[in-house]
This record gives sequence, structure tokens and C-alpha cells, in this order.
Amino acid sequence: MPELSKGGNIAMGPGPVVAELHAVGGTVDLSALLVAADGKVRSDDDLVFYNQPSAESDAVRHVAADAAGGERIEVDPAALPADVDRVVLVGSCDPDDASRTFREVKDVLIRASQPGADPVHFRPPALTDGERAVLLVELYRRGEGWKLRGPSARGTRTAWPGWRRTSASTWLRRSPSRNPRKRCRCRPPRPR
Repeated sequence: MPELSKGGNIAMGPGPVVAELHAVGGTVDLSALLVAADGKVRSDDDLVFYNQPSAESDAVRHVAADAAGGERIEVDPAALPADVDRVVLVGSCDPDDASRTFREVKDVLIRASQPGADPVHFRPPALTDGERAVLLVELYRRGEGWKLRGPSARGTRTAWPGWRRTSASTWLRRSPSRNPRKRCRCRPPRPR
């Protein structure tokens, strides 16, 4: 099975992608952001998580952990409109408990799979500085196809960023306080 390195990328085949979150030692919430080429979400509807479980007529869906697997985001790239440049997956700790950080969470793993292909694994580096949210992986357009990227996984000490007001790289340095249960506007970094 391919292992995606920090900052690395891999071409994805045609068809749906299922990204499943695994973590040991603490609960991590998984969310997805649909991002345009300008690095911003188009509207509040571009955030997919447990309280808003789909976007773009189910082209991106949040599925809670169940007997079939862990919490996951299902993406059908072919069903996404042309103005969605990428789908960014974010992991966050409980926003209602400021003491919960990734320090308690061990072995975070994203397992991205497609029918008929080996799953791709990405493990962000250990987060030990009190981070409460982290960019996990990005599924992004490259020409006519899609690639999966393991970003330089950095986190923030707040549970959720205000990405519409600032870029994700700025958020990762001086993170404004936001509640992930409220809709947010987002601006993650562009893949290189």
C-alpha cells in the first residue's frame, strides 16, 4: 500500500475517493472544505462535517463512524463543479473542551481508497505543541485528473480556524478562535 509523505502527492485514478480517519487516544472530528482556485470557499455550503453532512448534491459527503469503518469523507471528483479546485480534509479536537489537544491523540492516519486500487495512507507528524486542529490531506485538480497531497501538516491551538478572513498559513501561525460547529469561511493554502 502506498504511503504518502509529508508534502508528497500521488495521482488518483478515476472514480470516487473515500478518506477514512483513524486515531488512537482521543476523538478527532473530520471535516472537508471545498475550495475554489482563488483559495477560498465559495460559500458556507462548502464546509462538510457532522452537522452539514454533504455538499454539491452529495459529491462530497461526511459519514459518521459505523460498523463499516471510521469517520470518513466520500468524494466523487467527477461530480464536483469546475470551480471547485480542491477538497481539503481537516481534523479537529473537541471545540467545547479547550484542554483537548493532539498531544493526547496518537497515531493519526488518513486512509484514502478507491475501488480497485491499493489504499493510500498518510500519517501527519506527531503534534505535541498543543495543536487542536490540523490540515490532513488535500484532493486537488491537476490537469484533467486529481491528486492527493499530504500537506506539511501543521496545526493550530484553536479548535477551528476563521479561514475566510485569513490564509491557512496565517491561521497556523496566529489562529483566531472559531467554533467548528458553526459554519465558517475557509482559505487553505494552494498545493504547489
